[in-house]
Amino acid sequence: ETPAEAPAAEAPAVNEIKDMVSQASTADLKAFSDNLTCEARAKLVEAIEQSISPRGEKNEVATVEMNKFDLERYTEPDRIIAALKHSKKPVRLVKGSRIIKLWKDGGVLARRQELPEDFFVSAEEVMKLWDESGADYQGRTGRKGNLMGVLPIVVISFCWLSAAHCDPEGLHLATVATALEREMIKYAEVHTQFDTLCDMSLPTGDFNGFTEVAVFWDWASLPQKDPKLWHPCCLKDEELRTEEENALVTRYHQSRSEEETESFRYALHETMDLWYAHQCTIVYKLTSLPKGCERSRTVEVQDVHADATEADVRELFSSVGTVQTVTMAKGRAFVVFEDEDGDTYPGEKVSDRTNRCVRLAVQLGGSSLRSQPIRVFGKGYDDSGWTTFEGVSSEQIKKVKLPYVNFKLVLDLGVAEGEETRSTHRILKECGWNQAAQRAWPIGPDDFEVMIETRSFTNGSDKEAVKTVFRKASTNQLGGVKHLNFEGMAAPSVEDGRRLGRCLNFCVNLEFLGLDKVGMSEKTLQALLA
Repeated sequence: ETPAEAPAAEAPAVNEIKDMVSQASTADLKAFSDNLTCEARAKLVEAIEQSISPRGEKNEVATVEMNKFDLERYTEPDRIIAALKHSKKPVRLVKGSRIIKLWKDGGVLARRQELPEDFFVSAEEVMKLWDESGADYQGRTGRKGNLMGVLPIVVISFCWLSAAHCDPEGLHLATVATALEREMIKYAEVHTQFDTLCDMSLPTGDFNGFTEVAVFWDWASLPQKDPKLWHPCCLKDEELRTEEENALVTRYHQSRSEEETESFRYALHETMDLWYAHQCTIVYKLTSLPKGCERSRTVEVQDVHADATEADVRELFSSVGTVQTVTMAKGRAFVVFEDEDGDTYPGEKVSDRTNRCVRLAVQLGGSSLRSQPIRVFGKGYDDSGWTTFEGVSSEQIKKVKLPYVNFKLVLDLGVAEGEETRSTHRILKECGWNQAAQRAWPIGPDDFEVMIETRSFTNGSDKEAVKTVFRKASTNQLGGVKHLNFEGMAAPSVEDGRRLGRCLNFCVNLEFLGLDKVGMSEKTLQALLA
């Protein structure tokens, strides 16, 4: 049962558990908790925290083992299913087949509240797809789903292309639908591998395929505001708006009901650590912005002097290109350039497809505006705080290579299939991207918080939320993990070594660390051990 569906009179049950806890050993509690659902485990943890041992002290060891380092939250399928079963449905997943059809019909993805009911996949349907993906054979009992632990869930990591609508022209839709159409053929394939050394009748790995996939796409999965009511004044702070603009902003915010807003906040704070970081989900990363879209021509200017005007901002940035619009906010400004090609300028060497005006504008960071230094951010995948969180989270504990099947758990849709080299993305460069293994060296919560300070958020308050969510996920993953194997990854840099060392400080339950065939230098090893 979800918390909202639990019986009203639960105090006797909790008291009964408390009595049991006070008499049980830590080992007994750990063994018992392994067989519980996440909701039941949460109640047990609550009882542990409230219980008093025979010596009059809290059972703190058991609390740490089962509460602080909850690795299973990011490895067990039931945690995802529990989030989907919440009575208020803060998160809904959409059918991959419907996304493909919508694209082929020339449509644009509507917000969740406006999608037809048959667009969605229920938690029960997701569980059925998962169950049916595993083979039934003699000797296999008590286990459902495929042995690899992969769920039929695809998570989309992308940048919104406008403040009102995530994809107003269906440009992201085309990218995602094309990938789904290609990958769903792979997902549907049946794979079985038999044990050639022991019993040929028993498979060591099996995958019966997925007939459908459920997609987490925030625009369609979470309650959203009505894009038709959005106005540029929504970017302004209240004290900078007129009464008429305040009325427009109020109307826009009210287009998502209080109940829907509550569900949205719950999804943001209680489930966003799951979708990208969970070991069983598949992540599509849209790391390239569609050419010519407004976001690809936009920069965000921060630390703007209170007395600075739109004319001041326009004059400064006109030196790098033709400015289309400037929108002022408190301490910030958003500059949109006219559409220009992404050609390099004399002496410039770049490997990405960022708009040329944006590349030049970012170099104005540190310039003075009304005698105050400013910071300038692009609006690409690697510049955004949320997509930085999503990208780093998706690389933490997902398997690099799956046995028996032909698909990957993390796909970069900004790179053509089969392309051996990758555009220079700042996230991956900072994290030590390994082209061969397609996996980044891990980054812990402390280093992530340093990284996120150089990223932009449309809603400034989201920065602290992202830090909290990532720390929750990373601490649980690193604190609970027993085996870390980096065999075959590209040689880590000295900074990678330092970050790995700081990650290992969180790994209090680690039993095995594999660094074979990574070519680690002596300096990197010293940094790791420092």
